Amino acid sequence: MRNISVGLLVVLLGLGAFYYYKQYKHEHRFDKLLLCDKMNSLGDNTAYSDFLNQSKTRDFYKNFCKQSTMLAWFDKDLKLTANAEQLLQAIDESYDHGLDKNKYHLVKLQKQIQEYTSIVEFESLEQEARLANQLDMRLTDAYITLFDDSYYGLTDWKKYKQIQHRYNKETTIKAQEERRIKLIELNISVEDMEDEPLPKFEWEKPKKKERIAADELLENLKDEEIYKSLMALHPDIKEYKRLVEILKELRSLPNSNKTNINKILLNMERFRWVIGDYDKSEKSIVVNIPSFKLSVLEEGKIAWDMRVIVGKPKRPTPILEGTLSNAILNPYWTAPPTVIREDMMKKADEMAEFLESHKMKVFKVVNNKKVEINAESVDWTIYKNAKKIPFVFRAEPGPENPLGIIKFTFPNKYSVYMHDTDKRQYFIEPYRAFSSGCVRLNEPTKLFGYLLDKTVDDNLSNFNKQSRAEVSVGLKNDFPVVFRYMTAGINKNGNLEMHDDIYGYDENNIRAMKGYEKIFDTRFISFPIILPPLAK
Repeated sequence: MRNISVGLLVVLLGLGAFYYYKQYKHEHRFDKLLLCDKMNSLGDNTAYSDFLNQSKTRDFYKNFCKQSTMLAWFDKDLKLTANAEQLLQAIDESYDHGLDKNKYHLVKLQKQIQEYTSIVEFESLEQEARLANQLDMRLTDAYITLFDDSYYGLTDWKKYKQIQHRYNKETTIKAQEERRIKLIELNISVEDMEDEPLPKFEWEKPKKKERIAADELLENLKDEEIYKSLMALHPDIKEYKRLVEILKELRSLPNSNKTNINKILLNMERFRWVIGDYDKSEKSIVVNIPSFKLSVLEEGKIAWDMRVIVGKPKRPTPILEGTLSNAILNPYWTAPPTVIREDMMKKADEMAEFLESHKMKVFKVVNNKKVEINAESVDWTIYKNAKKIPFVFRAEPGPENPLGIIKFTFPNKYSVYMHDTDKRQYFIEPYRAFSSGCVRLNEPTKLFGYLLDKTVDDNLSNFNKQSRAEVSVGLKNDFPVVFRYMTAGINKNGNLEMHDDIYGYDENNIRAMKGYEKIFDTRFISFPIILPPLAK
């Protein structure tokens, strides 16, 4: 009996050892066959020549393989995980966000996955591993590329600046030639005709917080939140989300307006550049330059808006984001260098009379202090074509002051702000690009009272009873301010609004977007450039 028990134990131990041996062999059957053991395959540029982010894909696996010897998108039996399905869904839906879904290998991934999963029995473990390796790398490259495009956008900013500068130069030369021809037709001398300055392109690459797609992919694979992580990269802005809905509606129509679709696609790209969370603030201020409108938003919804005057095309209002915290009552107006050089010095022959009629004083800076001088004591004609004018010109507070009775300042490198104006007659014009870059407000006292959460009188005397100059009033809170350039947007009724491309930015922006030919209908890519009326 005892001999039987010992024999049975030996048999059982043998069976157990055999089972664990088989299990070990099964679990390690792909040893030396997967990417983490074949890192040299990551440098095979011929096999993955269509990858858009080869270096970032390699970087991902260098980190991933420190934690695992398996594949990123497969389980230990080389079965695709739910992460792969989530990625395909996010790629497919990228089309709704104005991206080219085929850029992210959608068709190739679908074909590879279908071929891989349809194989009942692989010829060898080597074949199974090789196909899984290829598919794993393509999935990673797709994720990283979609991540970067969704978060940073598609615009090549160096190219955009070059295209816009060339456009500005060509349109300025054309306008100058047309002006010369007009003067000749009127028998007016063109000998002293000055060259028009080139408009500045004051729209810089947004300095978004850096996010590394490869690093975030490591965490999102563990949490199985691939779809959620990619969708969260799209702008979390109510207006953007409404544009997504309208884009779907327009694309579903058989005879939809292709020009409108193009403009929506372009402006969805511009929403990707937004840095701050103005859409989440209790109150925020958005100036949309092409619509000549300021909108007050409450948690991302338009509470009310007003007409504004923006920079003329040769002195465009810059695109920026800032924070407003105070207002200045009865402000001085100090003429900026461009206005002095390009406007005031044209009146050099009658400068003293011009300054007197505009209630302006002239100062010279001595030992960092402004010293007032007599305008009649200066021969202004010698500065007519000078690039630097060694004087400060300041308009005193009052009805002739270009800033009116109030201005709203906030830190920005362009030294622009929002303000009242002494030329209110221009607010009735439908085209209102007449300023030198700052934003003129149709209802400045209404905005002031709203931001203070108080009722104010029209002349603000209850805040400045002595009518003193440059009285600073702190606002109740800090308010996000956005100057933007959207030629397609949503009004307060939730409907689509289209605006003229007053600065000629749209088509140039499209041409600077990577892969724009696959996104836009190029037959309808030429947006109308509205020529401005005579400058006011």
